[in-house]
Amino acid sequence: MGLRLVWLLAAGAALGAAFGAAATTTTPAPIVVDPATGCSCTLHEPSVLICFDMLACARFPANVTVPSTRGVAGQDTATMYVRGTRIAVLAVGDLAGLTHLTEMGFDNSKALTLVEPRAFQDMRHLVNLSMSFNPRLTHLDADALLGLVALRELVLVRNGFVTLSADVTPSLRPAVLPQLRVLVLDQNVLGEVAADAFLPMDGAPLQQLSLTRCDVATVHRGWLAPLRQLAVLRLADNALSLAALADSLDLLPRGGQRVALRTLDLGAVGINIGLHGVALPASAFTSTTDLGAASTVDHVSEAPTVESKARPDAHMELLRAIARSRVEELVLRQNRVERLWPSLFPRMPRLRRLDLSRVELSEGLPGALDAHVLPSLQALDLSFNRLRALRPGFVSDELLSLDLGNSLATYFDVGDSSFRGLHRLRELRLSYSRVVRLTNATFVGLDSLEVLELRNATIFQLDDGVFATLPRLQRLDLHRNEFPKHALLRADMFLGLGRLRVLLLGASGVRSLGTDVFRHLPALEELELQDNALTTLDGCAAFRPLRALRLLDVSHNRFGSWQSARLFDRNEALREVRAAGNTLTYLSEAMLRDLGGLRVVDLADNTFHCGCDLFRPASALLDKDNGLLEYKCLSPDRWRGRSLGEYVRWAADSGDCTLTSAATKAPATLLVVLLPVMLVLLLALAVVATMAYRHRHQLRLHWDAARRRKAADGVGNYQYDAFVSYSSEDQVFVHKLVAELEGGEPRLRLCVYERDFAVGAAITEEVLQAVAQSRRVLLVVSQAFARSHWCAWETHIAHHQRLHCGREDALLVVRLGAVDEALLTPTLRYLLQTRIYLEWRHGDDRDDRTHQAFWRKLRAALAPSPSRSAAGAAVT
Repeated sequence: MGLRLVWLLAAGAALGAAFGAAATTTTPAPIVVDPATGCSCTLHEPSVLICFDMLACARFPANVTVPSTRGVAGQDTATMYVRGTRIAVLAVGDLAGLTHLTEMGFDNSKALTLVEPRAFQDMRHLVNLSMSFNPRLTHLDADALLGLVALRELVLVRNGFVTLSADVTPSLRPAVLPQLRVLVLDQNVLGEVAADAFLPMDGAPLQQLSLTRCDVATVHRGWLAPLRQLAVLRLADNALSLAALADSLDLLPRGGQRVALRTLDLGAVGINIGLHGVALPASAFTSTTDLGAASTVDHVSEAPTVESKARPDAHMELLRAIARSRVEELVLRQNRVERLWPSLFPRMPRLRRLDLSRVELSEGLPGALDAHVLPSLQALDLSFNRLRALRPGFVSDELLSLDLGNSLATYFDVGDSSFRGLHRLRELRLSYSRVVRLTNATFVGLDSLEVLELRNATIFQLDDGVFATLPRLQRLDLHRNEFPKHALLRADMFLGLGRLRVLLLGASGVRSLGTDVFRHLPALEELELQDNALTTLDGCAAFRPLRALRLLDVSHNRFGSWQSARLFDRNEALREVRAAGNTLTYLSEAMLRDLGGLRVVDLADNTFHCGCDLFRPASALLDKDNGLLEYKCLSPDRWRGRSLGEYVRWAADSGDCTLTSAATKAPATLLVVLLPVMLVLLLALAVVATMAYRHRHQLRLHWDAARRRKAADGVGNYQYDAFVSYSSEDQVFVHKLVAELEGGEPRLRLCVYERDFAVGAAITEEVLQAVAQSRRVLLVVSQAFARSHWCAWETHIAHHQRLHCGREDALLVVRLGAVDEALLTPTLRYLLQTRIYLEWRHGDDRDDRTHQAFWRKLRAALAPSPSRSAAGAAVT
């Protein structure tokens, strides 16, 4: 043997992924080549080794060591996967050094043809084994799996097996695999299953068998008889003979000392039942998706083919055979059952779960699935069908779970009291069905409901007290509904939900939170408000009634830092806050007190400005390891992309933000001598101050221009990439502009008055300060802009700054449609005639290519040049 590769995992080393597995960290694990076999191997997890190489790996990589780790149950685990190789033979001795493995996969080897007898000898710890996607592996020797005395699960998907009794099952006899419980043979082209297919496994403890997508057309009588312990059988996606299958089910054990079949999966096996109850062959339907042509279906039902006349009740024979069995879970998904009427299903007293999803069901009549037919039914899946409503008496009143989601109908009418009588129902799913509106009578009768899912149900209106009839509800999913866009969230919308623990309101257009909006939810533990349009949380008291709140998700909204008061001072149970993707610019003292003691805080992808406003409160975190200083600065340019902690440490060392006072008191005698002189100076200063106040705007501009020239614009001391000057009548476009430029890459920081100006400050001072702190000024010129005196003043200020700073690129213009020439000021007319500007036409928001080109050009014009950012970093 060649040199053995010893895999040592260094402390804290990042582990990667192979063969498309998701990486657990950003650093991939190293790949080492076994010199003896040419196989490339990588350690995916501490005890999971993956080997591969379609070109060089032609022999099993035996010269490797797979480390073991202690599992949850206290047992050692070790896993090895060999995938995508040229290995043709798994030989005796290849696994000699791997006898401690508990799980192994040998998959996707196009050349594998032989597993030698006793190749797995001494593998007494192996519990799970997969040998799949090996198309040339057509036969397993009777002794190929000797030694796997502990094997419980064997997966043999999509190999070259054709005849089970000759190619597979002799190697699976109980003497070889005494502990085998699960056998998966999916996607092997078997054609038929003979009566003796599993005879070599007579007496095996097998409990689960899967033959999905094996092209099985028929099964012979008695083929399951040797599998006395079988509890789960999956035959989905086979064009089975329903009569032959019914005969086979009649021979299954029904109790006594032998375990009876409990789960039967017959999804997509060719059951076709028309609107009038006639069983139709697959050939009678030209399209499985065209349900709109009702006349076509009626015509076929009235004139069935020869095949359907020969066995018109084949589906009924199958259902009666299932009823006679002890099956508790029946899967009939992706068959065709267009209509359910009372006589279709025979009485099935033992059935507890029924899956009728994707069967193109368009009508369910009262009595079809009621408690008389299915007295023990607890879970019913009717998703992905064409039902337009739930008729009273259609389903059993003993149900615990009902799935009506993903309806393919134009709308789903929940109506008033549609669920009356379902007093035991605990879970109701209506997600992705077009419900449109809920009323106070919609959920009457659901006294025991605990889970209600209405995700993306196109709900545009929510009446007060709509959930008041659900006193036991614990989880409510209203994600991606638009009712908050049409009416603000109100406390009485959640009236009666005193036991609710989880509320999902993400992506619903929530713009603000009232003070008492959650006052009816004292038991709420998880609240998700991500992907909404919240613009501020400063002073928000909405979370105070939520004393039991443990997780709050407000990520990807539009709010900035809060400073006036704490948000979570009364949420003693809070452990996790997610606020990524907002416009937080600094960490205030209120924020640090709110977030400092939490276990999990996510503030990634915010617009932090690394300045003295950040330093003063954040400096207290230097000696704490809570992760808040690991996030990145977005501005100024010289700190863009660097961590908050790096900036805070620099500011602390440099003293840049430290204010010191060394004032001293003059002797009283000196004050008396200097008093007349001081009075004269004060008088002169008053005159100068008066003149300065009269010309304060011009002086401010000259001062800012001189300071910017001295600071060298490229160094990058700007807080904003651009100040946006616009008319309030153009708010819709400006909101779109801010979301686009601040949300994409590279992320820009814009200054807009309604979000970034201090409340109560003088508008003129705020405008002057914003222009001075912005690299550029963006004028959004429209008819409303041209009429506005404030916009004309801001244009004058911006133009004046451009002239005094000597920067031609300091001012950009976006024009919204046509502008009346008579309204243009001389400055604005000059800018439009001499500057190249971008124009947003009214049709741009419908033309995706024009839309993308517009944003690409505007982002490029506003983004800081790399050379300037680099210069700023060098100065720092």
